[in-house]
Amino acid sequence: MVVVITIVTAQSFVYGQGLLTSFENGSVIDANEVNANFTFLKTVIDAAGVTIDDIDGRLAVLENRLDEEGGVVGPTGKSAYQTWLDAGNTGDEDTFLADLK
Repeated sequence: MVVVITIVTAQSFVYGQGLLTSFENGSVIDANEVNANFTFLKTVIDAAGVTIDDIDGRLAVLENRLDEEGGVVGPTGKSAYQTWLDAGNTGDEDTFLADLK
């Protein structure tokens, strides 16, 4: 499970019976909806038996594995072509590409 929390500048205002929050990107949310979502998130976290510190630590590990484009750097695996060869197929990459069609 990946949890992303973004904090942006917000302005609260009262609308009818509820409290709405307007964000700098133009989004408007209902405080009751936010509370319900956080309650759900806390329920999921509690059920998983983890703490916020656990999640924080896991996020820190992932952040250290991000490449320049924001993708996660992992071990280099086999190419699709090599997997195709390992499955008993023969031919060059052009044969492989033609086999995909």
